[in-house]
Amino acid sequence: MAHGDFAEFFAVERDRSFRLAFVIVNDRDLAEDVTQEAFARVLARWSRVRDPGSYLRRAVVNGARSAVRRQVRSRALRARLLGQPAEISEFYTGDAIDYSGLSSRQRVLIALRYHEQMTDREISDVTGMPLGTVKSDLRRGLERLRRTNGN
Repeated sequence: MAHGDFAEFFAVERDRSFRLAFVIVNDRDLAEDVTQEAFARVLARWSRVRDPGSYLRRAVVNGARSAVRRQVRSRALRARLLGQPAEISEFYTGDAIDYSGLSSRQRVLIALRYHEQMTDREISDVTGMPLGTVKSDLRRGLERLRRTNGN
């Protein structure tokens, strides 16, 4: 595949990848960084990647999960140093849906299912999680969302 193909791939996948990253990290600037890093990873391996779309989604998910973990650790460290309670929920709250009760894994699964319209099998392939774990964590996450959001 030529670099020209990558430019076309970027144009087609950019917005979708940004939305996926944003749902997971809930921060525009951070989602932009995650998206750019994911595309850089794809470009570096462009000639060897068989399915660039899947590779990109996996890179976005992994990058976003790492970014959320860094945010949480940074926030907790700041809170300890300043003697304030750590409010992790600020990183998990969206505009319309309160994600505060979800684990980062459940949030990733819900983002892949409802924002990427992926099947359980596709989610399993992207995350590297066993199919049964995807199904059970997704179900638990949806139940928790329903309880939290009053649905």
